[in-house]
Amino acid sequence: MAAGLVKSVVWHTPEGLLISLLATVSLIDAVHKRNREPWREPLVSMLIDAVVIFLAMGLADVPESALGIPFAYLLLTSMMLLRFGAAMLVLVMAGLMFATVVVADPTLGPAPVAWHGAASGILTDLLFTLAIIALVRVMFRIMNRDRIRRRHRILMQNAITEASRALLSGAGIDPIDEALQALLDATDATAVFVEQNVEDADLGLCSSLVAEALKPTAQPDPEEMWGLVPWSVMSGREALESGDGHSLVVSELRGKERELYDGSGVRSELDLPIMVNGAW
Repeated sequence: MAAGLVKSVVWHTPEGLLISLLATVSLIDAVHKRNREPWREPLVSMLIDAVVIFLAMGLADVPESALGIPFAYLLLTSMMLLRFGAAMLVLVMAGLMFATVVVADPTLGPAPVAWHGAASGILTDLLFTLAIIALVRVMFRIMNRDRIRRRHRILMQNAITEASRALLSGAGIDPIDEALQALLDATDATAVFVEQNVEDADLGLCSSLVAEALKPTAQPDPEEMWGLVPWSVMSGREALESGDGHSLVVSELRGKERELYDGSGVRSELDLPIMVNGAW
């Protein structure tokens, strides 16, 4: 709007006044959209912008190579604000307006030359815009990953604090349950559990469930399923005995190990050993 007024006043061109009037249309639409319908998809506003921008550039007698700039702008904004189908509609409208300006504007020279220059400008600006979009997406992805990492770190620090407080003070109804719940709340796991090793006369060394905490959406396994399970049918014993963690994905297990988990709701598991005086 300001650029059109300057052109109209300083260079005494009526086109500048028309450009200002066109910009006023977009401004009125934007204010109405913000005040009345901020929750709706701004498809109509984007279509209005496409028409206004190309008409203004045609009135301003810009070179044909610069006609690619509106495409870059409309591509970037429509992809950010609209669904894919609506964004394509805006770009089609921009294409129609582009063709209208190239055909109707005599300052662009012969049609073949004008089309060639405009097409080159559009291709250059679109490639540049796509590169910017890719760079912005990468930056947002990195920032989001760092934000999630910081959030997880804070959640785990709080969980460790809560678990330590419960276990060291012995406060509450069941300190182990409180500690497990704190760890569960800080992770994306659906269940957190503690098991202890028990030597059975018939089964040998077994793992026995001591306590567990489940997310409300988790389906509990059958009762007593993990009450006494021999390590001969479970994976990870060697790693855990040496003090290392062990992870498993049920779909990758075979034989007795797979049969054990087929009856449970577990899809993946992370096991961490608790060492007491060097013993697992």
